[in-house]
Amino acid sequence: MEEQTALEKPQLGTLARLWGVIGSPTHTFTYLRDNPTWLLPFLIVAIALTIFSWRVAPLSIEEGKKRIMQSERIPQEKKEEIIQKMEQGQGANWKMLFVPIGFLLTLAVQAGVFYFGASLLLGGEGSFRQVFSACSYANFVTIPALVIKAPLILAKNNLHIQTSLALLLPTEAAKSLPYRFLDHFDFFQIWILILVSIGISATYRFNLKKSAGMVFSWWLLWIILSLALRSLIKVF
Repeated sequence: MEEQTALEKPQLGTLARLWGVIGSPTHTFTYLRDNPTWLLPFLIVAIALTIFSWRVAPLSIEEGKKRIMQSERIPQEKKEEIIQKMEQGQGANWKMLFVPIGFLLTLAVQAGVFYFGASLLLGGEGSFRQVFSACSYANFVTIPALVIKAPLILAKNNLHIQTSLALLLPTEAAKSLPYRFLDHFDFFQIWILILVSIGISATYRFNLKKSAGMVFSWWLLWIILSLALRSLIKVF
């Protein structure tokens, strides 16, 4: 009987789980339902994001300077003070520590929202640990996203390399509401949400349509709230 159980539930190795997220997500998330882990994909993505953030930090600072100089709400003397502080802190590598911390908090919030939706709103049976595991592995897609986008960003010295539906609009419309709305529909972000939906489906034994409806509803709500908040901040 024990041998039969072992055959029915084969173990997935480390590389098999990471590759499985991309190649066979349903099988992988079903395995993770019974063997929830999260640390390895988190560490890989956190390290990659930290290296990427360090590499593009000069571009981020230059872009920040341009936004400040173009702002009509900041007095000229205040602009110079802000820019001076930015330049003084440019070499502070310790700030890169906030990248993995921020990523961990993002995963926690993401898992918390989807756990609330699946467990309390939809009445499913699952644990926060299982959902956190699914979110951690789903976000491993960040690696192929960086592999594609990072070289283009560095080659063009431009942080705004689009892989979203905002490509349908001219760059001159970057500050418009339609552009900012379409910018949320990034190919890799959609991919992550699809994987989270598969993970929730496997964890709670929901059909995929049900889990995807919950996941994408929360995402659309977040887009609407973020755009509304940004517009409100601009008014004041």
